[in-house]
Amino acid sequence: MANQNVQQQGDSMTIKCLMVTGSNEDPRRNDDWGAAYDLDLEKDYTFQELEEIASGQPRRHALWIYVGEEFEHKTSGAQYFHPWDRPECLTLVRSACILEDNDESHDDWRREIAREEGMLQGVDAYNEVMGY
Repeated sequence: MANQNVQQQGDSMTIKCLMVTGSNEDPRRNDDWGAAYDLDLEKDYTFQELEEIASGQPRRHALWIYVGEEFEHKTSGAQYFHPWDRPECLTLVRSACILEDNDESHDDWRREIAREEGMLQGVDAYNEVMGY
């Protein structure tokens, strides 16, 4: 049975995958590439199907479809090139929901993280996270 996720074209393989990033930009800028999922080259996916595939990722993240030359070795993980170097192969399917930068929200999260660290590692860890 042939692998429908990969198609041979000369010396290179054509792949189709769903990518998840934290922004609507090249993920190298914000270091926010969350995941990549192999897709069937022959299938046209609905928006709902793509969201279901990426359901383990935050809903506020962007979804992209990449159809083009294989960009990494599947077993070793060695990268041949970065997919965002080939913008003609990318389609933004769902834009990221960019949250406003709110100092109060950051303080709440910092306190929450400090409480968790304190519960796990003691009062010194709490104080370290809080900056005391």
